[in-house]
Amino acid sequence: MITNFYYTAILFNEIILVDHSEIDHNFKKELKSISKNLINKEGIIKKESVNYIFIKENNFIFFTIIDSSIPEKTTLDFLYSIQDEFNKQINKEQQSQMDFSVSENCLKDFESVLEEKMKFFEENAGTSSYENVTNLKNNIINFHKEVLKANEKLIERNENFSNINYKAQNLSGFSDLYLKSSKKVTRAVKCKRCKICTFSIIAILIIGYCFVGLKCGFDLNKCI
Repeated sequence: MITNFYYTAILFNEIILVDHSEIDHNFKKELKSISKNLINKEGIIKKESVNYIFIKENNFIFFTIIDSSIPEKTTLDFLYSIQDEFNKQINKEQQSQMDFSVSENCLKDFESVLEEKMKFFEENAGTSSYENVTNLKNNIINFHKEVLKANEKLIERNENFSNINYKAQNLSGFSDLYLKSSKKVTRAVKCKRCKICTFSIIAILIIGYCFVGLKCGFDLNKCI
């Protein structure tokens, strides 16, 4: 069978969990020889007429050997589609429970997914239908991002409104307290003024009385 997608595999560190190929060749041996060098998040190793391309997520490696004529972007789309399906079928909890004791080919049932993805991309990669599907997917992703951004802005605005309302309530509380305090101060000032005025009147009367007494010997008839 003539194909541009030679081999695809999913690894947990250096353990091959599942793989698939339509070609009779020992690709596993090649993969094991280079698996220790797959340290970046994604990458490509060019070798003669084929490319070894991989992406990593935590301890999982999604790997393919593909003809060099296939654009790198298409290959990465292929691997990311496998990664998405892997995350759908095997949840995060199941993934986190995997350790170095897992056996090779323990995800043999997932091989059918690799086979279907390889056939789909083999038949549709580079065609207008594939580009349309890819563009639609990208538009959905971008729309989802825009919705998240709008939601974040709404949440941020709501938090700002809450802060404004909280500050307004605080200001209202402070204004009530200030008003009460100012009324107390006003009453105290008025009371003090009344006392001063009363004291002044009494003092004037006493001074007047003393003046009259000194002049008339406290006998008002003498002063008339």
